Amino acid sequence: MYSFQTIKYSLLVFFSLAVLSFSCTNVEKLDTSAIKENMGAYKIQKVTEAEIQSSLSSLGNGVAKVVYMADCNAREEAIDSVEANFELELNAVNPNSFKSAFEKESQILKALAYELNQGKSFDPTPQKLTEEVYGYYFSFKEHDECLSEKEEPLIWRMQVSKTKLIQALSK
Repeated sequence: MYSFQTIKYSLLVFFSLAVLSFSCTNVEKLDTSAIKENMGAYKIQKVTEAEIQSSLSSLGNGVAKVVYMADCNAREEAIDSVEANFELELNAVNPNSFKSAFEKESQILKALAYELNQGKSFDPTPQKLTEEVYGYYFSFKEHDECLSEKEEPLIWRMQVSKTKLIQALSK
């Protein structure tokens, strides 16, 4: 067996090497003052799903109004502006040919396409697609002036993150 002296010296050498290795490392301290200042601007708030859906509906209604009111020639510019200002994705899709990354969205678009094919209109439809992504779907009740008579009516789809919807609540 090992003697007490051997164990004592082994531990002493081990701790000496450990202290030496930790003291010799070159760790740079990061300047976190800017991050700390930004964090002071944030506040934690409890938000319900109903409030998020309300924010989605308000944003979606506003976006639909912008798209509807835009002149056909200026519509693309209006869409780009809305996408940039609110950090969302907005496009008109043909539901029969559009492939979605979300299964739920595919089902929603099929159902809305069925309504349009039956000659019916549908109310704007806000939907939670995942825990972090929300969708808002609308179509114009009367024929979209920017489409020719031969074109199928399109479904407008807006996708926005939960974070952006919560930020919109605090404004």
